[in-house]
Order: sequence, then structure tokens, then C-alpha cells
Amino acid sequence: DKDYDVYTGYNNVPNVSDSEGVAVSALTNSSGYSVAVIIAVGDDASVTGGGGTSSDFIFVYSSADVSGDSYGNTYYTYDAFVNGDDTTIDSSYALAKGLYTDISYDDYGYIDEATKVADTTAFDGDDYIVQTWSGSARAITYSSGVITIGSKGVYPLADSCDIYVIDLVDEDYDSISASRLASKYSGELEAATVYGIYDDDGNVTTMYVVATTFVSD
Repeated sequence: DKDYDVYTGYNNVPNVSDSEGVAVSALTNSSGYSVAVIIAVGDDASVTGGGGTSSDFIFVYSSADVSGDSYGNTYYTYDAFVNGDDTTIDSSYALAKGLYTDISYDDYGYIDEATKVADTTAFDGDDYIVQTWSGSARAITYSSGVITIGSKGVYPLADSCDIYVIDLVDEDYDSISASRLASKYSGELEAATVYGIYDDDGNVTTMYVVATTFVSD
């Protein structure tokens, strides 16, 4: 998937390793100094350190483990999804469970700022869609590459879409296909929030279904 991070200033440039075919291009001014540099890396690249703002979407689903590093920094480690991949993240401050974007990192590689996506009744923007309900279960259907939840939630899926049903109380999740989401959870979620992350074509590449209350609860 295409993605990018933005770093400002020489001291904030990250370390790049383990990548084949790195391509570097630069825009220079009349004095020959670079005013903008683009570094294109492969999917196997390791990019660490540096300050900057990332276009990543991060979903935090666990409580924090608090640690300290050799520089005297306290940091918080969470189980989280980063652009649909289950991993761990480190933050310089405590994060609540939920979805974040506009991520920035400090010089130690810890998250130092992030914008939490609001749990709204219905929001459909350029980068993501959010749907929240409570009080009555919604029907979930799947047909021809589209998931429909209730009367308003329509999610056109990318060819490769990761879907996770997340239980924030147990801090666990169910990785599931679109057809299985419909057959297993239709009419079963009395309260939930759904987040869909769009690709450049307006299709959902990652869906998080945060189950708050089941009908059987």
C-alpha cells in the first residue's frame, strides 16, 4: 500500500535500513541546497527514529505496559493495529483505546502526538468512515464486495480487506472475512462502533468493528 511520513529538518530524518531499491530525489534551491527530499522505500524497509507526522492509522486495543529506556524516558507500550497489521507501539504519553491518525514521533521513535477519531453516529470522510449505534442490533449483509450495516453504513471493500471484530474489555479480537462477519454478527451487536479506512480509490482496506454490547449479554 502507498503511504508516506513527513519529517521536517535535518535532525529529524529517520534511519532507513533493510530496503532494496531505495530511490532518493531532491528539489534544490539556487544555492544548491535541498529544500525537499523524497525517499522511496520498499515494503521490507525498516524506518526508525526521526521526528515527523505520519499518515498511519493506529487502533489501540490494549492497556499500557509502562517502561523506561536508557535515556531516562518513560514510555507506554500497547497492542495495536498499524494500518491493519497487529503489532505493538510505543508512546511518550498514555493513550486511550481507539483509533488514531495524524501521528507524530519524537527523536526516540515514540509517539508524541496523535489525533483520536471521534465515535460519531455517522461520519463519511475522504480517509475513513465511522458508524456508531446502541439500543438495537443492526442487520449486516455482504454482497458483491460491499458490506452494509443497518440502513446507512455502506462499506465498499478493497480486494484485500482486513476485518477485525474487537472486544476492548477482553482486549482481544476476531479476524474475520466479510461473509463471515455477516453470517456470524448480523443482528448480534446491540451496541458497536465501526471504523472503515479508505484507500485512494475510496474502498475500505481495513475495518474495525468494536463490539460494546452483544444481544446475548
